[in-house]
Amino acid sequence: MIDKAKIEIVLLAMQAAIAIEGYRSEQDFDKPVLPFFTYKIIFDRDDQKDQEIRVKEDTIDETVYPETLYRFGDATVSINFFGNDYDELRAKVSAGKKFLEETPLWAQNKLAAQEYSDVQDRSNFLETKWEYRLGFDVKIQFLNSETIETPTVDIDATWPTIQTEILT
Repeated sequence: MIDKAKIEIVLLAMQAAIAIEGYRSEQDFDKPVLPFFTYKIIFDRDDQKDQEIRVKEDTIDETVYPETLYRFGDATVSINFFGNDYDELRAKVSAGKKFLEETPLWAQNKLAAQEYSDVQDRSNFLETKWEYRLGFDVKIQFLNSETIETPTVDIDATWPTIQTEILT
């Protein structure tokens, strides 16, 4: 599964770069001073499990069975900006999206931002006034790999022990 903390590192950097407070949309918080942004990480697979590929590696050492395990998965990060001034909010959203498109932090955290949606107007009318919301989604993918060396069983040395155990 994608490590949420790695995504949050990138979003915290965006928060600092464009000078706006950000919050995870699932957390409880009192409504902050406008403008601010929220984000939600949505996993694209219901079971939230990564896909795995195992590749056997060549080896000279017959005492281990080496293989490389590749894990990959994806998620969508939905980012919403809230504010009272539509033009100011549009500027913040544009700056935030530009930061995410250009930052090297994705690759440094072994993530890839594959696709950005267009900025969408997600505003609400709240009884007597508009609460302006602009937002966009970012499709994230990751790939991790690790080499696993499983010790092999020396069948020539083990077989006599197995026969002795079975026959007694």
